[in-house]
Amino acid sequence: MERIIYLQEVGRLNQSVFKNLKNNLERELKEFNIRVKINKDQITLTDSEYNNSKKKFNASKILKKIKRKYLKKDFFRILGTLDEDIYTKNYHFVFGSANMNPGIGLISLTRL
Repeated sequence: MERIIYLQEVGRLNQSVFKNLKNNLERELKEFNIRVKINKDQITLTDSEYNNSKKKFNASKILKKIKRKYLKKDFFRILGTLDEDIYTKNYHFVFGSANMNPGIGLISLTRL
């Protein structure tokens, strides 16, 4: 299997920032023979992933949504990228979260 990390847009992103992320990752991972591609299909954020009291999105719910989208597809890694605050069960905010099996991660650009 060719080693490609697919960048998955989640919600709305500044496209120049998204393309810079792709280019920077590709440059850093080139020596490992890993390519980076942008998946053109956007994943929409919904109210079910948003916590009104925390004013943040639930990272675990978004990871599950990404996993469902890629369930029957062959991939090396998926990196969901969004520009919203995210949290997990034990933390008020996180920069990212991952599910190592099947190799899906999520990063938030909001606090970077």
